[in-house]
Amino acid sequence: MEQPFGPDQKIVVFEKTPPIASDTLFLACGQLDCLEEQVAGVSLRIVTTSGKKAWGKYAMEVTKKLLPYFDSYFSAPFPFPKLDQIAFPCDTGGAAENWGAIAYDEEALLSDPESSHESTRQRIFFAIADKIARQWYGDFVPLTSPDAFWLNEGFASWVARKAADHFNPQWRTWLHATVEKEAAMSFDAGETTHAIQPPLTGPEQTAHVPDLITGQKPWLLLRMLETFVGEDLFRDGIRAFLAAHQGADTTGEDFWASLERVTGKPIKKVVVGWINQPGFPLIKMTTQCVNGNRVISLDQVPFVLGPRGDAPAEWTVPVGIRSAVKSNEVKYALLDKLSKTSTLRVAAG
Repeated sequence: MEQPFGPDQKIVVFEKTPPIASDTLFLACGQLDCLEEQVAGVSLRIVTTSGKKAWGKYAMEVTKKLLPYFDSYFSAPFPFPKLDQIAFPCDTGGAAENWGAIAYDEEALLSDPESSHESTRQRIFFAIADKIARQWYGDFVPLTSPDAFWLNEGFASWVARKAADHFNPQWRTWLHATVEKEAAMSFDAGETTHAIQPPLTGPEQTAHVPDLITGQKPWLLLRMLETFVGEDLFRDGIRAFLAAHQGADTTGEDFWASLERVTGKPIKKVVVGWINQPGFPLIKMTTQCVNGNRVISLDQVPFVLGPRGDAPAEWTVPVGIRSAVKSNEVKYALLDKLSKTSTLRVAAG
C-alpha cells in the first residue's frame, strides 16, 4: 500500500513478512519498468531499468514453465506469493536469490527478442532454473550447516540441468555435460585438486574454493546418485526431505538421511568418500564364464596424474553394468573396498 507524503515522497507499507533468514531479505529502489504476469497463483515480475522491459519476455516465458515444473517435481507449491526477478546493469556477481526476489546481471536475465542467439537463451534458462530452484531448496528449507555450501550449489546446478533437459531435449544437456565432467576429472586427477568439502578449521569456517571441484563435481555426484537409485526414488527422497524440514535449518546429513530412508540405498556410505577426499577411482574389470554365467570382477585404484602423497583413497562406487542380451537393463555392483574384487553375475551373451 502506498500513501503520498509531501510533493515528491511517499510512504510504502508492505505486507507482513513471515519468519525468514535475515540474509534473504531484499529491497530494490529506482526508476524501474516491470513486465508482469501470473502463474499457479504466483505474481511474477521481470524488473528492468527504464526502456528494457521487452527484453524480459523470454525470461518470463521460462519462469512460467519452471514454476509449475518445480511445483510438481518437489511436490510442494511455490512457497511464496510473488517472485520478482530484477535485472541490474551493474555487476551483482551473476545472480543472488532472496525471499521471493532474485537479482541478476542483465546478461543473465535479458535478451533481445529480435536477435538473441540460442546460446543466449540457454544461458538465461540455466540461470533462472538454478535460482528459482533455490526458492525451495535453500530459502524455504534452509541448508545452513557450515559444510553444506557445496551441496546448495551442486543441487541447484543439477536440478537446472534436469529442467533444461525436460523442456529442451534438443539441447542434449546431459550429452554436453560430458565436456564439463571431463574437465572436472582432469583437474581432480592432478596434484592441485582437493576434496569437495575441505576439513573445517573452526565452528563457522568453510573453505569455498571457486574452481572445477566446487563448481562441477557436486552436481556430477548428485547425477551419479540419481542414476544409481533411479529417477523416481531420488525425486521421492528429495520430496521427503523438503516435507520434513519446511522452514527449519537443516544439514547435509539431513538430506542424505532422507534419500537413504526413501531409496533403501546406502547413500551416506557412497557420498562420504566422494566429498571428504580428493580424486576419483579407476575401475578395472575382468570377466570369465562360470556355469553359463558371465562373472565380472571389479577392482578400484586411485586415478592420478603425477604424485598425490599419502591421502586416503577408497571410494564406494556404484558400477552400472549392462548385459549384451538385455542392453536396456542396468545391474549395479557396489564396489566398496579398495583393490578388492567384487562380482556380479549376469546372463552370458
